[in-house]
Amino acid sequence: IPTIKLNNGREMPVEGYGCWKINYDRVWSLGSWLFNDDNRAGQVVLQAIRAGYRYIDSAYFYNVEKGVGHALRYAFRTGIVKREDMFIATKIWNNFHRRDRVVEGIRRSLRDMGLDYVDLAIIHWPMGFEDGDDVFPMYWNLSNVPREWSRNGFVETWQGMTDALDMGLAKSIGVSNFNIKQLKVLMDSSKIKPVVNQVECNPYYNQNKMLEFCQQNNIVMTAYSPLRQGYDLLDDPNLRRIARRHNKTAAQVALRWNIQRGVAVIPKSERRRRMNENINVFDFELRDDEMKAIDLLRQMPKLLTFGTTRSHPDYPFHDSY
Repeated sequence: IPTIKLNNGREMPVEGYGCWKINYDRVWSLGSWLFNDDNRAGQVVLQAIRAGYRYIDSAYFYNVEKGVGHALRYAFRTGIVKREDMFIATKIWNNFHRRDRVVEGIRRSLRDMGLDYVDLAIIHWPMGFEDGDDVFPMYWNLSNVPREWSRNGFVETWQGMTDALDMGLAKSIGVSNFNIKQLKVLMDSSKIKPVVNQVECNPYYNQNKMLEFCQQNNIVMTAYSPLRQGYDLLDDPNLRRIARRHNKTAAQVALRWNIQRGVAVIPKSERRRRMNENINVFDFELRDDEMKAIDLLRQMPKLLTFGTTRSHPDYPFHDSY
């Protein structure tokens, strides 16, 4: 898999494997973890590694990191890959936004995955929640409890991220779901710039203005939900027509479009056939007219809005970009 250079000189694979919902029964659900076996997540991640993925995109909130650790230890022990072959990312959750808790949050992920360091640590969301072990603190009206009611609390969180960088717990640090104003505030507050901003992005939600800003500031934009979670995108007649021309699928065309724009992608599938399909996007190239045709596809509302945080002072989606 080709790599893309980060603004700190390190390299990141341009395509990774996303771990969101790979162990769906354990995703947080309004106040309680649902029971399941870590082995399932481990088996899926190991399958992705065997398929050729070298970038694993995880997060504390996904509650799969023990399973990720099982897969990595097996892959290292049996010689499938070496640690230096892998690019492992995690994200700190919203209840770890106080400066000293950032390092604690990253250490928890490292412990669960059995690692000494991650290649990339990310602030999952700009909104900080009330400190504590409750990952989803809520008011009676089902809105989340902020850590504070003032804006730009993520500046303190970023200080904790730079602490983790200095301690060698993370090789690179970045953000996710930040809007342009928030990125500007962050860059004005620190000499260390985020290496990535991970955002929802696909042909139906192309994030052109965010991409332009990131490229101007040497920040890699990474696309989650690059296939729009399968919703209607893969049936788009324009994508299917382009796909037939290249003897590819609509999913492969959608991924290739982002990659050719300089956007890293983290698709997710638990099916071996789809895993292989999603990674097999480096043996063809879209023509300029095909890229433009995809750029002009109808734009749809974003899928992930995190509605329970709309009243948070650092909610990012009141601005369109």
